[in-house]
Amino acid sequence: MSKNTIKLMGITLNFDTSGNPTQYRVSYQVYDENGATLASNAVLVLRIEDSVDLTEETNVKSYSTTLTEYFYQKVLQKEGIEE
Repeated sequence: MSKNTIKLMGITLNFDTSGNPTQYRVSYQVYDENGATLASNAVLVLRIEDSVDLTEETNVKSYSTTLTEYFYQKVLQKEGIEE
């Protein structure tokens, strides 16, 4: 596993033509240990059924924090980066 780091840039929820949510698109950047950009505008696509279960979250801040952390961990895993 590498010592690179990531920065999440944006999270988008995509819908099908019927208006049903289908996937999350997470855009991010990857930096090496010296701060140089290795990947800019990289994207991770997660289908809704592959995403985290948030049924126990009780408020928007908690929901947002949990979802963002989940995506962050998925990107780390995809890029082979250890924290």
